[in-house]
Amino acid sequence: MYLKLICVAVLCGLQIDLSYGLKCYSCTQSGVDNDRKCETNPKSIQNSAINCNKKYCVIRRIEFVDQPKGPLFSFYRGCEQRPDFINTEITDSQFKTYYRACTTNLCNDGDGRTGSGSGGGINSDGSDGGGAIMVPGIGENASANMVPLAGMSLLVFIFTIKYFLC
Repeated sequence: MYLKLICVAVLCGLQIDLSYGLKCYSCTQSGVDNDRKCETNPKSIQNSAINCNKKYCVIRRIEFVDQPKGPLFSFYRGCEQRPDFINTEITDSQFKTYYRACTTNLCNDGDGRTGSGSGGGINSDGSDGGGAIMVPGIGENASANMVPLAGMSLLVFIFTIKYFLC
């Protein structure tokens, strides 16, 4: 009886999903917000570091073209599987939008203006600027890596029952 309980406990322990994926900062800020912690200090926001099962930590910073040093239109930190753009800046008649993406834990902590270092990922020219480099992410489903372990656990369980209990 004790052997059966030990086998079940071991097999249950093997089923624990140890892959949490990427950690990213997640917050939003509009231009009318007086609190600028999302833009300037995401670490100070309670529960802003989240577990993300997507490939990229991202920053999207939107500034008014006529006020580059003035208030922002909006600021976003989060995680995405397929960002619209990776480390690109797009300017139209009203706004300049900075798109930043990176693939290491909590790498989306910069101001969003730079494309290297802790602001996120590689530069638009393909260089890493000495900061974080782009590497393949964890995939769409981080727990998919546990499937072979689950199959092997099932075989061990069947063998254990057949050998020890029959």
